[in-house]
Amino acid sequence: VSSGVLSGILNISPEKIQAVDMDSINAPIHYSFLSGSPANYRDFFEINPNTGAVKQIRAVDTTVTKKFDIIVK
Repeated sequence: VSSGVLSGILNISPEKIQAVDMDSINAPIHYSFLSGSPANYRDFFEINPNTGAVKQIRAVDTTVTKKFDIIVK
């Protein structure tokens, strides 16, 4: 993300967040954040539980926070 800018729905790398339930056919997948750093990452991002799309909801000051690591479940 760019400093001080709201980017909306983000392009995630190395690839888009997606999952397949191997236990049952066409079972719905529910995405959520499992953990992340810095600890306040949820102040800046939200995840759509149905699509896995991650959206930036608050501008980031990249002079203070250079990197976010977020684990999706």
